[in-house]
This record gives sequence, C-alpha cells and structure tokens, in this order.
Amino acid sequence: EAGIGKSRMIHEFLHELSNAGNPPMVLSGWTRSHSQPPLWLWTTLLNDALGQETYSENNSEQHRSFFVNMAEASEDHEIKAGLIVSIPFLENLLSIENQRISLEEMDDESRRKETMVAIRKFLEAASSMNTIVVVLEDLHWIDRASAEVLEFILSGLSLKNPVFFC
Repeated sequence: EAGIGKSRMIHEFLHELSNAGNPPMVLSGWTRSHSQPPLWLWTTLLNDALGQETYSENNSEQHRSFFVNMAEASEDHEIKAGLIVSIPFLENLLSIENQRISLEEMDDESRRKETMVAIRKFLEAASSMNTIVVVLEDLHWIDRASAEVLEFILSGLSLKNPVFFC
C-alpha cells in the first residue's frame, strides 16, 4: 500500500547501517508505476551499482572494467569465472554493445536464462566481498520478467556473506 512509510523505514534502516563499523554494500533497484521495459528492476539495480541512473555510452569501457574488477576482486575462483562469463549478459541488460560476443545469435529462451544467471552471479560476486543489502522499491509494480528473476535468485543464491532483501 502506498504512503504507509515503507521507503522511510528503509531509509532509516540504511542510515543506521551506514554508521556501523563495517557498513554493507547497498544495491537499490526500483520499478515504475507506468510502462517499463522487461527487467527494469534489475537494470536500475545494476545502474545503481555503477553509480548512475541510466546508461551513458561514454562510460561503456568504465562499466566493463567495473564488472571485470569485481570478478577479479573475488578470492573464489568459481565466483570469479561465473561473473566473467556473465558480463556480456549484464552489458546487454544495460544496453552496452559488446563487440566480442553477439547475443543476437542465441534464441530468446537461452538469452533469458543466461541473463537470470548473470544477475545471480553479479549478486554472488558482490556478496563475496562484503555483506550486501538489496533494496527493491515498489515491488507491487514489478514486471513479470523481473519477478521471475527475483524468484530465480531467491531459490538458488550461493553466498559467502549475507544478503538482505528489503
């Protein structure tokens, strides 16, 4: 229900966490009340991780470097390899053209499944470095594709550090 203070409660929770000795990484995604493209929730979460609201063509190499550096920072070889393989799908979700791999040759179902895996691998890599808090705003407006990804993530997330969803 709108207007009952959910966002304010999350804001206060995050404020308290920021004052902790080892604050967690906070990743925020949100939905819109009007038309939104499939996977909008996860696109906004990745853009938040990159520190921006929307994709900018000028930053495509910086975005690639962000994902590669995140993978390299992981001490877990499986997490590192999983994120590296997933980068083209994360780039595709962010509308970053990938010169090395064409996802257009994949059928829609394979591309959909690999994108779901990529989002999960991203969260696993993030959690391998620190506790993370995933804030998903306005889920009552979630699109079907984003809801499927959320169910997929919650059913099989393998973590080194805790992840809190709110």
